[in-house]
Amino acid sequence: DVLRAMLGHADAAVRQAAVLGLARLGDAAVVGRLLAPELPPRDVLAAAVALGAAGERVVAVLLDHADEGVRTSARLVELLAELRD
Repeated sequence: DVLRAMLGHADAAVRQAAVLGLARLGDAAVVGRLLAPELPPRDVLAAAVALGAAGERVVAVLLDHADEGVRTSARLVELLAELRD
């Protein structure tokens, strides 16, 4: 798998793109990597949503983010997930 191979790339931007891409494709194996501080939080939140239940831990972490907009978005995702269940 090309994206999985990119996880070990020397360029941090390539690694970040691979993590976000794999998450958006539903690969729950990258959940821990989504918590890396260098990833853009809004991209991380979108990837966590794509992961569904597997991404709930990531959403929970973003509830404590320094940026109020990120916290609000994470709370909305959390509320929508509760309605789904």
